[in-house]
Amino acid sequence: IKVDTQWGKNVLGLCGNYNHFKEDDIQLYDVRNNDDTLLAFIDLWRTNDECQSTKSSVNTCDGGRRRWAKTSCDILLGPTFATCHQKVHVKSYYEACVMDSCKCDLGGDCECLCTAISTYAQMCNNFGVPVNWRSQELCPIQCPRNTEYMPCISPCPLTTCETIRRNVTFNCDEEVFCTEGCRPKALPQGMIYTDASYEKYVYNNDCEQKPCKEGSINLKEISKGRCLFCTCTSGERNCVPIPLPCDNETK
Repeated sequence: IKVDTQWGKNVLGLCGNYNHFKEDDIQLYDVRNNDDTLLAFIDLWRTNDECQSTKSSVNTCDGGRRRWAKTSCDILLGPTFATCHQKVHVKSYYEACVMDSCKCDLGGDCECLCTAISTYAQMCNNFGVPVNWRSQELCPIQCPRNTEYMPCISPCPLTTCETIRRNVTFNCDEEVFCTEGCRPKALPQGMIYTDASYEKYVYNNDCEQKPCKEGSINLKEISKGRCLFCTCTSGERNCVPIPLPCDNETK
């Protein structure tokens, strides 16, 4: 759930009141470390009375799992994220990482661990301190063909010839400095990808909107002739053969 800044201090619920202080999120209950109290707070926000009350879960965080969780989350405290520590306090993120990784039994241990680490990494991105923390051994990301993983890329989709010809505009999130993801490989200066497949690229000047032409006549509508079915798409005339009955008509 993402809430616009205009709602700061004006919301309530399981996600808190959005005043950037987690200490007062559970306003109606003073004892925050008591499981029964937390469960009562959660049940307070049930919207359907027919739903069963929340039950306390079994603590699966035994000694062995806790040691694994702490060792795995230690990357947050080490040199990998050192450049970010002065911008974003790491303590609460480390504690959450240990807790989530230790108790997680849904989707695999690594999924919870990777989510916890990436949460802190995104906060670092928001403060202009991207960290390249992933590896083949820790939370690897396999990118599609013709793209490569980067810890910090623009949240805006890449401009291509296709978006230029279709006059596509993107409503990008200005609050997000960058986010991790898969980025098309860099092109030589003055070149641009033709479309979102990122397989072909041309010079920037070749991306200008060009109407289809038949001689000196601009073709905007579908045309048919000589046993061909032609369309004008993104400034290019594309034709496909019409099935055999057409051959009989032209004889």
